[in-house]
Amino acid sequence: MQARPPLWRLFLALIVAPAIPAALLASGFWFAGSSQTSYTHYLSQLKQVALMGAYPPALMFGIPTLLLFYYGHVAPTARIVIVTGGVIASIPSLLLAIFALLESGSFLGGYVFVHLLLSLVLGLLGGAIFYLVGVLGLKGSQSRLVCRIC
Repeated sequence: MQARPPLWRLFLALIVAPAIPAALLASGFWFAGSSQTSYTHYLSQLKQVALMGAYPPALMFGIPTLLLFYYGHVAPTARIVIVTGGVIASIPSLLLAIFALLESGSFLGGYVFVHLLLSLVLGLLGGAIFYLVGVLGLKGSQSRLVCRIC
């Protein structure tokens, strides 16, 4: 039986896990933009990505998931936590794809699917960070999963 993660570690993981993929995406936007390459432009991109893209789904869907892990309804294994992070991050992109299909009858030339894939990959990264911060190292947890995820 796995130990119950402390609530403070889960909330710390909920704060840290969306921040790192948001910083990675904002740095991609920063390197792609050629006109404004100042550090303040990066901070503005980071603020936009974090406040509009990373934290709203993390708070809306992550807190109920966090409570499922805390109360022991779902065992927080590495596989479950990482896949859950990917699904949580992909929900807004999936809704965007559905609305684009309903509005225009197409998926906007495939850009929506590229965005969906990018949000899935960044969500998987966020799920891995959540696992490393919130769950790894607990008594009874499988700490060998750093090298062997499955």
